[in-house]
Amino acid sequence: MRKDIKNFLIMVNLRSSLATLITILLFYGCTATPSKSKSVTIYLKTKQFKYYDIASINSTTFGINTKIYNFGNMIFELKISPNKVCIDKRCYSLKEFNYIFLSDQYPNHILEHIFNAKPIFNSQRITNYNNGFTQYIKNNNVNISYKVDRHKIYFKDSKNSIKIIIKDLN
Repeated sequence: MRKDIKNFLIMVNLRSSLATLITILLFYGCTATPSKSKSVTIYLKTKQFKYYDIASINSTTFGINTKIYNFGNMIFELKISPNKVCIDKRCYSLKEFNYIFLSDQYPNHILEHIFNAKPIFNSQRITNYNNGFTQYIKNNNVNISYKVDRHKIYFKDSKNSIKIIIKDLN
């Protein structure tokens, strides 16, 4: 009798564990990180490089992954996360990336905001429109013209010779 009760309890325990596992897989295992992918033409001009061609941008809750192509071959990958920016496998803190590639006068998250078409510099001097916005920011350190609409992101800092243009292909 004890053996039957023991086998019954083991079987109930296995069924319970299996049901729990299936529930976890159904509710959590199939949940994907929301992402938004798009194909674009991209123009990047910084202190370190100048580039114009096709790119794919994949935005998730974890950051932005941009693969930049030339004649159909990926030439480098730019990953922007909340605390670092990586070019291929070389990663920089946000502050370090700005200092090396952009301007040390920029806020840490400026590149992420540009790639996500969000206002920069705490929405300073912003003018909103139906399909986007513009910002003109000028001081001793920057002279920025930033325009965003449904299909194009245009960022130019003439003081620091930086230009970023992202235009949807779709």
